[in-house]
Amino acid sequence: MTLIEHRRGSRNVYHFDLIDDHDQIVDSTGVTGELRVFVQETCIALSIDEGMDVDLQPLSAAAGDYVASLYLDWGSGMSFEGELMIRISEGC
Repeated sequence: MTLIEHRRGSRNVYHFDLIDDHDQIVDSTGVTGELRVFVQETCIALSIDEGMDVDLQPLSAAAGDYVASLYLDWGSGMSFEGELMIRISEGC
């Protein structure tokens, strides 16, 4: 499972490179989506822009590991693409 590390309070933009089953980068032109992070019975949806970047700064949850679901819109609505883990550490 992919692990993304985020320091709470920091500006942290994560870039997704989409890779197919043959380890080739997929053309993601025009694709948008959401990274949905489940924190204490709440789903926090973070937008993924057309450059496949997501800003993690709004995540202000306590330090720990959180499961996130990746949803992408290839032009016909959001579809589930998989899960990853976000590790949040304390910031100062």
